[in-house]
Amino acid sequence: MNQLNNLAKQAYNSACKRGIFDKELSINDLLMAIVEEIAEVRKSKVLRLPKNFIECINDEKVNLPFRKQFESYIKDSTQAEFADILIATLAIMHHLKIDVDLFVELGLRYNSLRSK
Repeated sequence: MNQLNNLAKQAYNSACKRGIFDKELSINDLLMAIVEEIAEVRKSKVLRLPKNFIECINDEKVNLPFRKQFESYIKDSTQAEFADILIATLAIMHHLKIDVDLFVELGLRYNSLRSK
């Protein structure tokens, strides 16, 4: 099970293509990248999607490329901004060579043992 590690690698590669990791970044720089993503949630609005939205966005009969559809309907929504928090965090964890699957599993296990 390396699902999160695989997503982290994708997020990291995408960030590298955009030049995010081109220079040396301190832990504070990395944390601020996540804080900036969190701040964007405050400006967002919850998106109400029809049940068949994913089918519609993948429908080849709709002559709009995915990027255009995403920017028109999804970008800046609360859901997309929360996803951006995860994507930034996953990219940073990969950059820091953290085994995401392992540490998420350990954290979940520990949290299940905590009391109220």
